[in-house]
Formats: sequence, structure tokens, C-alpha cells
Amino acid sequence: HDLELMNREQISIIQTYRGDFGKYAKRISSELMEKVFSNMPGMVGKKFKYVEVDEHSRAAEIRKALTMMEKAGIMNRVFSTSGAGLPLSMYKKENVFKVLFADVGLMQRMLGISAEIYMGKNLLDVYRGSVAEQYVGQQLLALSPPYADQGLFYWHRDKLNSQAEVDYLWQFDSHIIPVEVKSGKTGRLRSLHQFFSEYKPPLAIKISRHPHNFQDNILSIPLWGIEGMDRLIKRYLVS
Repeated sequence: HDLELMNREQISIIQTYRGDFGKYAKRISSELMEKVFSNMPGMVGKKFKYVEVDEHSRAAEIRKALTMMEKAGIMNRVFSTSGAGLPLSMYKKENVFKVLFADVGLMQRMLGISAEIYMGKNLLDVYRGSVAEQYVGQQLLALSPPYADQGLFYWHRDKLNSQAEVDYLWQFDSHIIPVEVKSGKTGRLRSLHQFFSEYKPPLAIKISRHPHNFQDNILSIPLWGIEGMDRLIKRYLVS
């Protein structure tokens, strides 16, 4: 209940991360680690491009920095996968991925989003909806069993006159469930319907501000209700 205290704590955590980079200077440039760390919050929700981190560094070095941060729990990669079957990791594209930052609050702090916006009604519209995508990704990771390295995946198709992207693909038992994040109050579900027509999943999920609903095989879950997602999927798969 103290925004100023929250700001100080977030800054302290971020400074602690940055202070650790020098410990790995023998293995990788601490300057490059800082560039990756600083750019990551602004890259959430879109395809990761090495050149956007540093156009003068080799992709292999940036990839090494990402691997170290992933092992440290500072970020997670969300890999593109064809969605053709399970396990999703078998069909992933190693060089096509998005990133999630360590925490949605730290992400906002590093992006310079003010405390007033933190508490505002339009928070999830900020930064192209990437704040909402970060939040949902964190929640999905929390739903994964701690003993299972399930990972996160998304579906992307880049064909001439037929581009489509579904934010997440979620494995539930032997099913692949597409999950679309809609930060605004409105939004089309064209990509979700395209995935439906190609792979015939038992249902799809839309996560947004709208209340819980199930219509035309699309399960609508409000942002605050993601932790009950598996239970809801089971209910509607059975019915």
C-alpha cells in the first residue's frame, strides 16, 4: 500500500541484477550483459532480433548472454513452434523466439511506467499490449509443475498474404490449446480461428478483460482468473 516503497524495492532489485554482471566478466562482456538486460523489457511480445540489442555484437555472444540469464531466471524464451504435435519442443524453431522478462512489475519499472499508470485502468494497453502478454506468460509458467521443464511456446505463420500469430500454445494432457491475449476491450481473433481451422483443437482460450464465458469452442477467461485455467479447460473438455 506504499507506491514509493514499491518503487524503491524494484529499483534495488534491478540494481542488484546489474551489480552481478561483473562477476561473469571472464565468460562474457558485462557491457553486453547490461545491453541485453536493458533492452529486454521493451522487446517482450515481439520476435527477438539480435540487432536490436547491439548491431555491433555477434549473435553468438548475445545468445550466450541470453542463455546465462535464462539459467539465472532473469528471463524466459517463448519459442515458435509449428503446433503440429506433442511435445511442442520437438517442433520448435531454435532461432525464432520471443522473450519474457523476470517480472511484470520490474518490466514496468525499467520501461519507466509511472506509479499513476500502475494503478490506472488502461495499464494493459501500455506498450502494444506487451505488459498483458508478460503477465499472462508469468501466470502460465506458474501453472507449470515445478518438476517439469515444460517451457513456453507460440504459433507463428509467416506466408505471403497469410500471416498469423497466436500468443501461446498450452499443453493440457494430450491436447494443444491455443491461448490468445487481448489487452484491449475489443479485438479480432483471426489468428486463433486460423489455428482452429488447421489443427482442430478441442477448444481455444481468449484471455482479456471480459468475464468468463464459453461460446463457439472459445473459452474466455478474465486476466485475474488465469490461475484457474486448467480447471476450466477440464470442465469444458469433459462437457
